[in-house]
Amino acid sequence: MDLALAAAFALGTLPGAVLLLVTWLPGSPLLGLALLLPGAVAVGGERLSRRPAGPDIHDRQLDHIVAALVAVAALTLVAAGLAAGGSTQRTALVLATPLFAVGLITVLHGTRRLWQLRAAPLLLLLAWPAPWEAALSPVTARVGREATIAVTALVLALLVVLLVVPRRRATAARAAAVPRPRGLALVPREPAPAADAAESVTSTRTAA
Repeated sequence: MDLALAAAFALGTLPGAVLLLVTWLPGSPLLGLALLLPGAVAVGGERLSRRPAGPDIHDRQLDHIVAALVAVAALTLVAAGLAAGGSTQRTALVLATPLFAVGLITVLHGTRRLWQLRAAPLLLLLAWPAPWEAALSPVTARVGREATIAVTALVLALLVVLLVVPRRRATAARAAAVPRPRGLALVPREPAPAADAAESVTSTRTAA
């Protein structure tokens, strides 16, 4: 069941990514957004290399509930986009990509890991070009397509780096601050001489 769900979520993630790379970004000044897809994979892999963090959740039933809710939300979004057609269909497929990624992470790694890997679906959500088009249209009008591609690529590369480097440094600092266990020297206790033991037994009997 888990393998079937993971395969379904993986296949559901592909249409939005392919649409973004094949029909939306080529010829667009927002070509730098393509960096968000490998960036999400890189950030997710880096987070998986750490110890599990976040809420102490180990409930497989909860994982399936979260995956089912995310699947219903993604399918509803895609169905609404297909019914509307045009640019709405394209937008719905791209916006469904982070939802499918959330379901894939939940099925494969669990809800606890989902909280730790939350940056990866966030990066996929930022690949939706509509807000970038509104923000960078003045830049495109002034400096041209090539400069806009360079600006978006630089901003996104810095964003991916900032999601990785500070946590790495904090983890290394915490590991260096943990005191190392010191060795305990165990001194064996010398047994009492036999003469002393005999004297103590004799004095006890005399007192009695």
